[in-house]
Amino acid sequence: MSRPTGPRFLPIAMTDRPDPRLQRTPTGHTGRVESVALGTAPDGHLIAVTGSLDDTVRVWDITTGSHLGQPLTGHPAPVKSVALGTAPDGHLIAVATSGQSWTSFEVLGL
Repeated sequence: MSRPTGPRFLPIAMTDRPDPRLQRTPTGHTGRVESVALGTAPDGHLIAVTGSLDDTVRVWDITTGSHLGQPLTGHPAPVKSVALGTAPDGHLIAVATSGQSWTSFEVLGL
């Protein structure tokens, strides 16, 4: 089996107990993370979007492990699933769902 080539991916842990062996353990959510989606920002760098039981969505820089901007708020329930896509006008869109409702966010600043 061949190994992937390209940019170096950093391990990311979204757990209640961070593993000290990981290079990056992003912090910021106040509830357990239920979903992660990976994508590419308009400038080409890799990002992750996370949805949490704290009713928020966060955008992360995969290279540094730091969150980008403020949490995306407004979803009326714990976020169980997230998706990331590009709108026809080129803007990055994150969608959050709790299974009963969904909320879309324009990811600004990327």
